[in-house]
Amino acid sequence: MQGLGRTREDSEAVTSYSAPLDILLDAGTRIVAIDALLAARLGRRADTMSGTTLGTFVDPSDIDHVGAALVAVVAEQGTTTSVPCVLRTIDGAPLPVTLDVAGRRSKVDGFVGFNLTVTLDEGALPTLPENLQRLAVAAALVDTSGTVINANDAWRDLFHSTRPGPNVLDHIEEAHHHELTAALERVENGTLLTVRAEYRCTTRSGPAWCRISVSGIDETPGLVTVTAEDISAEHL
Repeated sequence: MQGLGRTREDSEAVTSYSAPLDILLDAGTRIVAIDALLAARLGRRADTMSGTTLGTFVDPSDIDHVGAALVAVVAEQGTTTSVPCVLRTIDGAPLPVTLDVAGRRSKVDGFVGFNLTVTLDEGALPTLPENLQRLAVAAALVDTSGTVINANDAWRDLFHSTRPGPNVLDHIEEAHHHELTAALERVENGTLLTVRAEYRCTTRSGPAWCRISVSGIDETPGLVTVTAEDISAEHL
């Protein structure tokens, strides 16, 4: 579960951002934890979704199908049930997915809830604006927690990162984390249009100085664009 604290090694890196993501539910179908990448696709932040019921973002026409899958997993312990359904983003847009539903059990308490592995349909994740896709400078679509939703080839080349769900903060020296996180939030909420700053980073080539720019996108609420340019030569 990349967004719940685990990431793939670079040797296992994939080029698609539609890899399976996870939701942990308690026995009452309330969210215990959700992958940050999936939360961002729903237009939300993972840290605000704890306690939200699954039915909050499952399309009403699919509630019965998903409910039946949950009941089947409880009745037939050890089984996994797969069900296609549509999730709804915070602004009501459809997000077609497949849910693989399995039970969660503990030795002490027995059945404690569900694990949902969510596979997004191809093309379900938002893409970078076309002008940024072709940009020679590294560019990524990022949520306010720093999770990278999508990125252009230059970003992947600069940071040697193609796996789904990495965080932009992974590449920035820790001393700058608070400042960059504040910038992401202020641009997303419209307080600022653009923020530019120079940070010490870790790139594919090693330690470097990067000029980071954060800009808002009207078409994708909850997300911003981040560009990064290696300017180490200016700090010699």
